[in-house]
Amino acid sequence: MTAIGRDQDPQTRGGPDDFGVYQSGGVRSIDRARLAAIAPEYAREAVELATAPTLPSGTRDVILDGGVLSLQLHESVGHPLELDRAARLGGKLLGTSWVTPADVGKAALRERAAEHLRRQRDAARVGDGRLRRRGDCTTARPADRERDSAGVPSSRDTAAQTGLPLTASSRAQDWASIPIVRMTNIALAPHEGTLASIIAETADGVLVSGMTSWSIDDHRLNFQFGPQIAYDIKNGKRGKIFKRPTYTGVTPSSGDRWTASAVHPSTAFAAR
Repeated sequence: MTAIGRDQDPQTRGGPDDFGVYQSGGVRSIDRARLAAIAPEYAREAVELATAPTLPSGTRDVILDGGVLSLQLHESVGHPLELDRAARLGGKLLGTSWVTPADVGKAALRERAAEHLRRQRDAARVGDGRLRRRGDCTTARPADRERDSAGVPSSRDTAAQTGLPLTASSRAQDWASIPIVRMTNIALAPHEGTLASIIAETADGVLVSGMTSWSIDDHRLNFQFGPQIAYDIKNGKRGKIFKRPTYTGVTPSSGDRWTASAVHPSTAFAAR
């Protein structure tokens, strides 16, 4: 849904998820997306965004909704763990990563990850990225999620070159292309609380939703994401909305917070 205000600055609100629902299926897929139910809300917010102020710069807590979080995981966790990137086997074409093969399986990494999140990667999980057999003829199996938190997506050749486990994570875009390592289904395991409880526990922050743009460097370190809308949160309550929010950071950092840098005139945030 797009609305154009008096300043001729178009504001778009859409979804669900980051850019919509991409999956094979019939009319049931449309029903599951609840498009008829959410369209009026998106239209209302697009109109409000047309006259909303720009989000001021600052360092505050940031709550990512499911669509924004999925893209953040994709760019900052999924791609950096691909073994061809991590092992610097295709740096000129693919870029590299903040992860190295020597990092895989380190107790410190497992403990730090377990403290904040538990990643799930499952090549056999039913979903958009499911393939029973990968491009190098490796059979996809449900992942052992506890041990897999320290694993990386690999292929026959990258596993052989690094001595790391083979995880059925290579594929080709068509029959004439060589299979390369690409992430499979990746998600966060559910933790405690709900969106409402997270908002209630936030004294000063913003909730961001939808996506318009994103950028991340070749090492998968410095990132900048531009959601569609930001909701102001003060003392546990959602308030007014802002247009053109962005948040920036560096992964990983030595502290418990992403390091913010003011690279956009709209805003720069450190996310908790």
